[in-house]
Amino acid sequence: MAFAWSAYQQAVFDFVETTRRNLIVQAVAGAGKTTTLLECARRMEGQIYIAAFNKKIAVEMEEKLATANLPNVKTGTFHAAGFSAVRFFNGKGAKTDVDDKKVRKLVDDLVLKRPDLEPLAAFIQRSVGMAKNVAIGVGNDINDHDVWLDMTYTYGLDEHLPDEIEQERMDKAVAAAIYTLKQSNAQTKVIDYADMIYLPLVHGMRVWQYDVVMIDEAQDTNRSRLLLSQKMVKRGGRVVAVGDRFQAIYGFTGAMHNALDEIRRVYNCEELPLSVTYRSAKSIVAYAQGIVPHILAAEGAAEGTIRSIGKDAFDGTKLTKADAILCRNNAPLVATAFGLIRRGIPCKIEGREIGQGLIALASKWRVKNLDKLRDRLETYRDREIAKAVEKQQEQRADAINDKVDTLLVLVERAEVQGLDIAGLKAMITEMFSDDVQKSGLLTLCSYHKSKGLEWNRVFRLDHAKFCPSKYARQEWQIQQERNLDYVSATRAKLELVEVDTSMEEELALAA
Repeated sequence: MAFAWSAYQQAVFDFVETTRRNLIVQAVAGAGKTTTLLECARRMEGQIYIAAFNKKIAVEMEEKLATANLPNVKTGTFHAAGFSAVRFFNGKGAKTDVDDKKVRKLVDDLVLKRPDLEPLAAFIQRSVGMAKNVAIGVGNDINDHDVWLDMTYTYGLDEHLPDEIEQERMDKAVAAAIYTLKQSNAQTKVIDYADMIYLPLVHGMRVWQYDVVMIDEAQDTNRSRLLLSQKMVKRGGRVVAVGDRFQAIYGFTGAMHNALDEIRRVYNCEELPLSVTYRSAKSIVAYAQGIVPHILAAEGAAEGTIRSIGKDAFDGTKLTKADAILCRNNAPLVATAFGLIRRGIPCKIEGREIGQGLIALASKWRVKNLDKLRDRLETYRDREIAKAVEKQQEQRADAINDKVDTLLVLVERAEVQGLDIAGLKAMITEMFSDDVQKSGLLTLCSYHKSKGLEWNRVFRLDHAKFCPSKYARQEWQIQQERNLDYVSATRAKLELVEVDTSMEEELALAA
């Protein structure tokens, strides 16, 4: 029996078969994007590249292509496409090494020559990395301090500067970052992950071109990826971008918060919806419709359940690896994880890089004991949040507050266990991991890290308390908070459980 495509999918297929125009497919959560992309590719002619958002998605796409009999279709990431261009640029037989510590090594060498720059090292390293994501030096002047300062304050990179830095020292920090980026750009035979996309843009490298470039997770596109996509499309070729405006949640990492609008502007795209979700039950879809009115449940979807419980009921719930515990902020996840471990329930928090960021913050002042670390954290929080709010960097204020809260929970636990700062860092490394779901452990996950994942049953901790963030004030920030609500709810296939940890306390007070 032939597969029954939805009317929305059929409209997309008809468009790619009967026109040569560029297209954005606005796909809701769980809409079967991968299946739709592959069927679109089947119905188009010429050489096609499906640009997956990350390596994990690319591997999954490759596995499906292996049985699809589409010899004209190739899949990979933008990084893979750019890496091929770098190797071609370096010449046949030349070795191109990938070293993600490349920038750090350049900064370390710089500090050896200029010891006065040592307190600025973390800022220089982070700034160079972000500059590659937002393509500084491509279409703007790499030496323009104003461009660097705008990037610094937009993405909160001044968090990595010493306390109360004066303007003269800030200028020195930016100048050192510019110098380091130029040094990095000159090295094409040793590259880092960001270089794979950035260096082909900086050096005008020849990039393999395709008749059709398909962009997956297009709402998370940053400027460098968008520019590379333009180099990958043949003259007269076309772009099909698949994404969801309501799943744009990574504006703070360098992704354009209006990425789909930018893609539409650059490529003059038409737009079609993909509105049926094949993941979530009807009750969960009904909830999601309050945020995304056009999302629809699949025919025959289960009814599903949405319910609210208090902390006592949550503590008594039997949890399995088919469940997940989500929260807008990381600090409640850490506290919950300790509680689960005490109950004999093995678990980890998704996001190794979150743990690495906490370790970096714990190492910021080289204090010798946990008491002094706690004092430094509180002072740091007050000062940095005030600075962020003054500069209208509300998302940065929110991130700082959550990071400090999270680290303070960990410090408290370390004190109970009699650990020192080294023990605290080891605890953090053990608690945060990648691909927790595959490990067979119960997954705890922030809303941001939950994107792309799904579970039968999802518990959301104190959703009303933390989402939307009190720091979200600008319109695009408020929209991203609504997007987080939508993303987290639609991770659940059958049951969404709201956990209100204040419920029992309120009942007791009422009694």
